[in-house]
Amino acid sequence: MMPNMSSPKKRISIPTVLGLIMATIAVDSSWAQMAHALDTIKPQTVETQTSRDSGFMDIVDAKIGDEVVAGQLLMKLDHERQLHAYNVAKLRAENRSGIEIAEGELREKYAVLNDVKLRYRKRQASDGQLEQANAQAQVANGKLSQAKMSLELSKLEFELAEKLLENRYIRSPINGTIIDMAKRRGDKVNQGDIVVTVADMTAVSAELPITAESAKALAVGDTFPVRLAGSQIVRNARVEAISPLEHSQSGEKVVRVVFENMRPQDALSQLKIEALLPEGLKSVVRPKPPEPEPKNPPKKS
Repeated sequence: MMPNMSSPKKRISIPTVLGLIMATIAVDSSWAQMAHALDTIKPQTVETQTSRDSGFMDIVDAKIGDEVVAGQLLMKLDHERQLHAYNVAKLRAENRSGIEIAEGELREKYAVLNDVKLRYRKRQASDGQLEQANAQAQVANGKLSQAKMSLELSKLEFELAEKLLENRYIRSPINGTIIDMAKRRGDKVNQGDIVVTVADMTAVSAELPITAESAKALAVGDTFPVRLAGSQIVRNARVEAISPLEHSQSGEKVVRVVFENMRPQDALSQLKIEALLPEGLKSVVRPKPPEPEPKNPPKKS
């Protein structure tokens, strides 16, 4: 009788079957979450850069939508006068010729003094010659000290000129994307004026209005998934704050969450994000602000 060459059938144990069933249930339960649209999506970090000086906008080397890095030069106020002062001060601060001349003179005077001292010990130089050589060495030493002090003052002047010039420059405060530019070339700028606004688009925040009962199930620091609508791109969102919903009459809350931006290259107005909350947590429609009361018409005389 020929042996059976077919492979033996694999038997699946009961624990394995139960494990597969539980895994299927777990997957299904993840898709049982309710999708709630998030609104008021905005960058998590927004920084404005103000002008440190007054003047007229001279150079603009940026535009809305540009990606920039912290410290990147974006604009310049008119700065010809400050640039000239900077260049002059830099030359003075780097000029060591006065010190080199004073050091050379000091070496010469000390060489003369040492020679006179040697001849004085041999009684070949008088007291007057020794005193004169010593005085000349002291004067040369004073000139060197004065030259060093002058150079230090030049360095301080250079630092001041550098600061005054830097005050004419507008740099990016953070890594991010330019979302607003308040000044254009030729505009008058006052000290303290907001000039440019940069947003870090890598992380965004959004809001979810929910019922008062649903808010009780969440706490600051909790996390839940959020999904880019129409795709399978999912990120983990962290609850940053829970506060009363403005204009609410029934105690509804608004949950603010922070999560990694799913499409940093897209405008935030185009992002449609859904929160995947467990069943039982309900969102609400954000109430409209009350209409302002009409002003009383002027009384006819």
